[in-house]
Amino acid sequence: MLAANQARAADQSLSLADRQVATFDAEDAQEMLGILDCVKLDPGPEEARKIAARIRTLLEGKK
Repeated sequence: MLAANQARAADQSLSLADRQVATFDAEDAQEMLGILDCVKLDPGPEEARKIAARIRTLLEGKK
């Protein structure tokens, strides 16, 4: 995911806005990987909602 976003951020054929959206802070990626490292292999719907909420909170805090 991080590599794909970095490639999009460098793609000059995309608009500046699209490249900025694709720019992914490595610190954010590390935080999300830390969340995902704690996930069971087959999380139930409740756990999946909690994980999504944690990631959403992390991303919204960076705006």
